[in-house]
Parts: sequence; structure tokens; C-alpha cells
Amino acid sequence: MNSHICLHLKRSKVNDRYLGCVPQPHLLFLFLGSSLCLGEALNVRALVGDDVTLSVDTQTSSDISEAIVEWSRTDLNPDIVHRHENRRTIYEHQNPAYRGRTMLSAEDLDRGIISLKLSNVRLADEGNYTCLFKSTENMYSVHLLVGKTGHPPPPIHNPNPTLLPVLVLGCRAKGWYPQPKLSWWTTEGALLPAVTMPANQEEDRLYNISSTLVVERKSPNRHLICRVHQELACDLHMSDLPPPLQTEATSSDIGEAIVEWSRKDLAPDIVHLHENRRTIFEHQNPAYRGRTMLSAEDLEMGIISLKLPNVRQADEGNYTCLFKLEQETTLFYSGLVLDCRAKGWYPEPKLSWWNADGHLLPAVTMTSNQDPDRLYNISSTVEVEWESLSRPFTCRVHQELFNQTRVTEIHLPGRSCYVW
Repeated sequence: MNSHICLHLKRSKVNDRYLGCVPQPHLLFLFLGSSLCLGEALNVRALVGDDVTLSVDTQTSSDISEAIVEWSRTDLNPDIVHRHENRRTIYEHQNPAYRGRTMLSAEDLDRGIISLKLSNVRLADEGNYTCLFKSTENMYSVHLLVGKTGHPPPPIHNPNPTLLPVLVLGCRAKGWYPQPKLSWWTTEGALLPAVTMPANQEEDRLYNISSTLVVERKSPNRHLICRVHQELACDLHMSDLPPPLQTEATSSDIGEAIVEWSRKDLAPDIVHLHENRRTIFEHQNPAYRGRTMLSAEDLEMGIISLKLPNVRQADEGNYTCLFKLEQETTLFYSGLVLDCRAKGWYPEPKLSWWNADGHLLPAVTMTSNQDPDRLYNISSTVEVEWESLSRPFTCRVHQELFNQTRVTEIHLPGRSCYVW
């Protein structure tokens, strides 16, 4: 029959109980001087402020109250956590951090069990604890893991979106061909960083494109521009006597667009420049002065036709047509940016966002930092669409090691029109 050495661990104020029984043939024996170290360190968990009991069974089944028992941490100086001798506590050489917070259970000592009760657990109590039982020179090791549940994120009920620090503006452009580019600008001409979704093409080959811009309510840029820009370049080679040079830009009227025909081998390189339904002669190459014309009828159909009469030998070459179409669109509220913060956690927790249907939402930002007390502060933001504001959102902070979770719900008013 195999004998067993059992390490019985219990934690006050918490329902967790740990019982580890290891068959003796499988124990690891380490001889350190005259002491015998039994088994690997067991993990005991406690939260800051809890009371925890570290217990080892000496297997003597007899009263050991008069024995010498010493709990210590080798990473401290002095290293004594608690020393017991002849039914009393010896305070000499005890580490000051444990003064008044340790006690051995007299009842357990009568049964051959060494139970160290540690009150009001602190974050600094985390570490490896060694119990030396002098009667047998046996040593037992227990690792204490300490966690702290921080403050839950504050609940938010029915905030006015205009008072939230961050908003999301949206811009959409529909029915373009070829594919345009969308950008955000300040009235001073500064380009703003934005998130532009990939354009999608409908059955009629027209493109729809959208973009969102995150702005702070206190931003000095009170007037913003969403610009849709379409640029088309095509290279044509002309020789002999061709028909008018043509390229298809779109199926709609482009008479107010900017159209530029050029030849890169010339200086100046402008063959013909059209803007806002008129020809711009400035910078036109003199060789083409009075010999170029765009078809107004074709422009109304989205076709760029350059007529070049009285062709000369020097006209032979590569012609590039640059087509630009710009328009400003109206801004609208695309959604909101919600912010969630959790402070004073240990170990580091995870923060996640969930919608009312229980679906995980992708976070826009996630930051975590550790303060001088080793506690973690974590914050995250998420973008929520305007259409979904009538239902609550959940910010969840979860610490896996201690299975601690804090949840807060964010309730927003339904869709409305707010003036920013």
C-alpha cells in the first residue's frame, strides 16, 4: 500500500478549498542541509483585503503545539513571517510587514496540522512561503498569488451625445465612375486622418464609397470638409489623321470637371485645359493655341473628346488625359465613440465591449499601464453606429486568474438629431 502526504489548503471568506494528496513514490525529495523539502510549491489564491490560511499536514496525527514551526520568505529581509515555539509566538526577527497579521491555529496544531492564518492580505504578500517543521526537519512550500479587483467602470445612463468627448462623423458618396477617392480636410487645407471603407461597385458599375472621421468635441476644427475626388488618366497615341481623341469618364455630365490633355515630351506640356465649362489658355503650349476644342455635347454624356484640326507632323506622340471631379458633401453623424476605464486591478485584466445581442465588438483603442503600486489601469474605446443607440452596450472587465468580473451597462438615447 502506498502511503500519501496530503497538503490541505483553505482560504477564508472564499468558498475555494484546495486539497492536494500526492502519492509518496511520486514526491520529489530535496535534501537541504538537515531539512527535507517535500513536493512542489502549491498555489493558493487570495484577493487584497481577504484573510487566507496556508495549511500543511505533517502526517504526525499528534499534538505538535510545543514544536518549533517557522514560516518564512527567502526574498525578504528579515525573512521570518511567523515563528512558533513551545505554544507561543516568537516576535523577534519577524518581518515588520507581518507584525500583528499572522497566527497559527492552536486547534490544528493539536491534530498535527500547521495552519498559518494571514489577515488583511496585501499585494506585497504575494510570493513563495516555506514552512519548516523542526521536529522532522521537513520543509513545505506554498506559493501565494494575490489579486486585486479594481473599481468597476462607472455606469453611464442616458448621456447627451453632444456632451460626450468624441463623436464619429460619416461621409458617403454614391453613384460614381470610375472609383473616386474620399478625404477629410479642415477649412485651412489640412488633411485629416480618417477610416475609409473599401468602395463597392453596384451592378451598373457605379461606385459607392464611405468614410468615418473621429473628432473631439473640443476640437478647434469646427468646420470640416468631406471631399470626393475623381481622377482619370489615360494615355493615347496619335499619328497621321485620327478621329477626335476620346475617353469615357462617367455616364453623367462632367462639363464642370477639370479636364487636362497634355504631352510630357513638350514644355509647357499642356495641350488643352478645361475647367468649369470653359477653356483655360494659361500655360497652354503655343503649338496648340487655337487648334484644340472639347465637345460640349460629349461632356454632357461623360465622354471627353478633344478635337485637334489641321494636324501637323509635330503633333505625333503620346497624349495624356487627366480627369478631375471634386465635390463637397454634407456631414452627418455616423455614430459615437464610447470610453470605458477600469482602475486598480492586479493581475492585469482584460476589457471587452458587447452589444445587446451578446456579440463582441471590436475595440478602436486599448491601453493598459501599471502604476507605482503595481496596479493596472486599463481603458478602451469603441465606435457604435447611430442606428444602434436605442439599445444598451456593455463594458466588461474580467480577470481570469481569480475569476473576477465587473460589468457596467451604457444606456444611450435613441436616434435623434443633435447640433454639434
